[in-house]
Amino acid sequence: MKLILQGAAVTIWELELSSRQVSLSGDLKLPNTLMLNKQYQQCLSGLLKLIHCEDRQRLKTEFIQYLRAEKAYLDIKFRMYDRLGGYRFIQCRGVGNGSPRSSYPTHMAGTLNDLTDSHYLNTDSGLMNLNYFSDVFDDEVQKDEPLGCIVIKIANMHDLSMMLTTQSRIKLIRRIIQRIGKAISAHDLLCSIDKSQFIVLIRHLDSSHLATIAHKLVQLLDRSLYLDNQRLWITPQVGAIDVKAHQLNNAEQVLGAARSILIDLQGKHQASAIYEHSYRERKSLQLETEQWIRQAIARDWLVPYLQPLVDFDTCTIRGYEVLTRIEHPQRGLISPGQYIKIAEKTGLIVPLTEVLIEKAIKIAQSPELNQQHQDPFRLSINISAKQFHQRSLPSQLAKQLKSANIDPHRIKVELTESDVMENIDAAVGIIENFQSYGIKVALDDFGTGYSSLAYLRQLPLDIIKLDRSIVSGVTENERQSAIVEMILLLAKRINMQVIVEGIETSHEYHYLRKLGASWGQGYLFAKPLPQSEIITKIPAIVKQLKALNGMPL
Repeated sequence: MKLILQGAAVTIWELELSSRQVSLSGDLKLPNTLMLNKQYQQCLSGLLKLIHCEDRQRLKTEFIQYLRAEKAYLDIKFRMYDRLGGYRFIQCRGVGNGSPRSSYPTHMAGTLNDLTDSHYLNTDSGLMNLNYFSDVFDDEVQKDEPLGCIVIKIANMHDLSMMLTTQSRIKLIRRIIQRIGKAISAHDLLCSIDKSQFIVLIRHLDSSHLATIAHKLVQLLDRSLYLDNQRLWITPQVGAIDVKAHQLNNAEQVLGAARSILIDLQGKHQASAIYEHSYRERKSLQLETEQWIRQAIARDWLVPYLQPLVDFDTCTIRGYEVLTRIEHPQRGLISPGQYIKIAEKTGLIVPLTEVLIEKAIKIAQSPELNQQHQDPFRLSINISAKQFHQRSLPSQLAKQLKSANIDPHRIKVELTESDVMENIDAAVGIIENFQSYGIKVALDDFGTGYSSLAYLRQLPLDIIKLDRSIVSGVTENERQSAIVEMILLLAKRINMQVIVEGIETSHEYHYLRKLGASWGQGYLFAKPLPQSEIITKIPAIVKQLKALNGMPL
């Protein structure tokens, strides 16, 4: 019998209905249950207390229905609390004998089968999964006791997994779990969120203790380890959350807070953070902003604004940078600074840019704007990193221009340094793809990064745009002035056009002209304006340019 029970991996139960005494054999990892060589008895009511409160009444109902012969046998699944404050997912099956006179059972017997691993186990990590965490957390939060959560992300897990076999990846996960285990206690619950993220439920919380655990986790994880003769470095990100202090009432809210911390850590040079009220406010603002970005796309609230690109030598406007604004019916005009970063985080930057391209094509076709120019004007369109790395974008844009009968040479796309830094080799191929269709490529915000000059050698750019941060103060700072002059001279030597951004005063204009600048844009000439206003302002801008150059008006 012992061999049968061990092989079946079940617990046998017997219930004497007259005394309501339950006998158990086997180990369910439950409080006070005994092994096969012992027998454990207690009253049915005592055993029922071990059953999850939400499942208890359902189990009673099933028993009553069986005893009334409404069911042929008992078969029910429920949760039972375990020794560590969690629970096990149990399947209970059983039948009873019948009394000779009434056919009413006097005894029942059956099996208890632990299904926890099949429902909740993450096979890679050997930990319980997020569903298990959610269920246990929702129970714990009802106790109204101090409670904390720590979320751990291995930021470079994807890159590590690419260089490892499946078996080695599982070994790595288990090694990481071992390190996490050194920072937490036996009372804490560690679960897997996914292949690169873990979450810990901290019981018996002291608020200062939470920060200590987070710091210790970073110290334990931010070290190399040897795996299959390879030395690997782990990049951890750790977020700590005081659940009660922030009134987080369910697992979904905790996971939302965890995501907020991890997103915030991505843009910072730190490995851990404590969740604060400001995270919730930022998250709320982000969600609200995301909603009206979606509305702006769907309801055509996006309005293109144009800022002139000025040719200093000819005193003419040679083109425009196309920028977006959102005209919200209640909020009014919304500048990109309020929504671009959120659009990039949420991926909405892609449909935003698609709408911008469509509107830019209509601007290029505008009879009113074309009448103001002797030569066809050019348009600059800012392309996001997400779109830039879509290899089909150059051909799609070329196809749109051909359909609209617009010369591709009139269009240039602007990229930022961060767009090309991720993969220089891929960036070169995409830039050359744009150029093969006649579309020029400019590098925006030039000079803000650490390796700006290196890009001039590595990337086949047509244009660089000097950032306002370099231009500002150029008239007072000799070192800055020398840098600008050097960039202008170098660009001229390699036949690359330079557009100076952010020119605000006539003094800056004359100084930049002296250094060799030939093209620029800035508030000195015009701030970004709707197309209708730009058309009326063109004569005044040309007149101003001639006056700055001492030419007859």
